[in-house]
Amino acid sequence: MTYAQLSVITAAHPAAYQWLREAGASLLDQTVPLQWIVVADDFDTNGVTNQLATLPEQLRKRTTVLATGTLGLGAAVARTVALTEVRTPWLSILDADDQWLPGGLDTLLAAATTRNVSWAVGRCDELTPAGRRSHRPDSYVPNQYFWRGETPRVVETGLLPWHACVMVARAAAVR
Repeated sequence: MTYAQLSVITAAHPAAYQWLREAGASLLDQTVPLQWIVVADDFDTNGVTNQLATLPEQLRKRTTVLATGTLGLGAAVARTVALTEVRTPWLSILDADDQWLPGGLDTLLAAATTRNVSWAVGRCDELTPAGRRSHRPDSYVPNQYFWRGETPRVVETGLLPWHACVMVARAAAVR
């Protein structure tokens, strides 16, 4: 049995359910063993479960679906609910309308673990409502790492615009 090294958290509100299949499919392009935690910002998990039903079983069996229990609580509450399920040493956020580039999580995990850092920032593709891809981040410094115990200023100030491109050590995120 291969144990997950990474939890990928996705907060999804009903209007974003339509993109969940593509977001999930991008996780199949990673080799790192992962757990996908999808939290519906809704009363129940039916909408999310229906969208994920067509994904390959290899991903579905590594997916946990939760609900906030109330519609409209927002992504922050949904992500906090997901954090209670994280059991892996690393976590990352994948918005329902985002996709990880092939091998992106593998690259970040390898970079973070070989450099003994708590944070690593990479790139992701955002799906626009028109179905086009928008590369993010456009202006963030490539190969940005943060040493263990260091909190990036952009996180302290809440100015991290592309959280979907970040991987963080669980010990740094859950305190």
